[in-house]
Amino acid sequence: MMSARHYTPGMFVDVIGKTVGHGFQGTIKRHGFARQPATHGNSLTTRVLGSTGGRQDPGRVFKQKKMYGHMGNKVTVQKSMTVFRIDVDKNILYIKGSLPGKAGTVLKIRDSILYDRAE
Repeated sequence: MMSARHYTPGMFVDVIGKTVGHGFQGTIKRHGFARQPATHGNSLTTRVLGSTGGRQDPGRVFKQKKMYGHMGNKVTVQKSMTVFRIDVDKNILYIKGSLPGKAGTVLKIRDSILYDRAE
């Protein structure tokens, strides 16, 4: 296990963690799709996906089609985050920016694998 002494202010790190889970979500929340109009004969279908594919050709729904489903709770990597302060006595690392997960989530921190950005 590395301590906070390994890092220096201004250093770039990658932070690995699990995102916040949102459960089963529709296409509006999951992918930012627009709603259908709620008037002119449209009943009960204002928040549905709409058309998903063609007719006989190709006769199927393509893979990676943005549809409803489980959202969040995936492992993600925030790359090139800046360390702006360290506390060696308490072994605390202060990182600038947003981190994956809720408060209290266990995160894995490693040296950045990308080149340092020129600022």
